[in-house]
Amino acid sequence: MQDALRSLVDELIDVAEEQLDAARAVDIPALEAATRRREQLLVEADDLRARLSRAAVSPDIRLRLRELRALDERLSRLLAAAGSAFEKALPRPVDPTYTPHGRMRA
Repeated sequence: MQDALRSLVDELIDVAEEQLDAARAVDIPALEAATRRREQLLVEADDLRARLSRAAVSPDIRLRLRELRALDERLSRLLAAAGSAFEKALPRPVDPTYTPHGRMRA
């Protein structure tokens, strides 16, 4: 069971690194593909977690889980920064011609 968990955590770290690389390169298709793969792995992790007790997790796996959390934090900060940069750089949409009530704007 520990080997399965270790393997799964290693895969999650690999995919998180792929997500981080894709986000840095602004490679949206690669980021989406890595995110889909990670979602599948997280389903597997939930199934495995249900069969394991917290005490059963070895110290080396706990260390790898901390690495995964650190990667998640980096990815989150990177995506937030990119979102802010794009929001500032891209033109704002032009006000619509009609109001929400169907009247024409002046």
